[in-house]
Amino acid sequence: MNANELIVVKEKFSDTDELLIVKESWFETAKVCDSYDRYGQKCGCYNAGCYALDNSGCSASSDMLECLYKHFDIEYSEDNLDYDHFESAQNGENELLENISQEDINSFIENWQEENENHSEHEAYTYWDGHNHRTVVLSTEFGESDLERINDDEEENEIIEEYLDREDGEQNAGYTFYKGKKYNFSESAFQESWAIASASLKDE
Repeated sequence: MNANELIVVKEKFSDTDELLIVKESWFETAKVCDSYDRYGQKCGCYNAGCYALDNSGCSASSDMLECLYKHFDIEYSEDNLDYDHFESAQNGENELLENISQEDINSFIENWQEENENHSEHEAYTYWDGHNHRTVVLSTEFGESDLERINDDEEENEIIEEYLDREDGEQNAGYTFYKGKKYNFSESAFQESWAIASASLKDE
């Protein structure tokens, strides 16, 4: 493990001053709708506010249907643009499309999605906590992130270097504790603890 692989973050809503040592490469640009909350529930396009067919709360499905009808030169009204007609187009029950093959319909829908859908994104890491998938967010333009990287480069480097220079630790109840010069560190063997280690300032 190299120092340049690591960063130090803080949980924004934590009641402690504990810092977390993690790998920077864990955090990747991902769709908000593909992330998981603390209960292991997927966010989904509706909650993420994506402009997407899976979000019944936006105009994507009606916009797509309008393009679909025009593409196949089918007369339609505003009543034929609701979400029920979109779902019926997917399952082959849209009467306006009865003369169009389902293969052609599905192909058009897929192409429309690729060209038009817009999914919110964030920098996040998804892991398995032993029971559910969970996502922690480092930065986002949608909502609030869970973490923030400490903004003092000198402090971050000091924490990482001291952690990498740690000597034999003391094991107790699933944790390994290390004493540094300025910081104390702990490593958890529990799956729910996703970070490499935690760090806290030693009492003066």
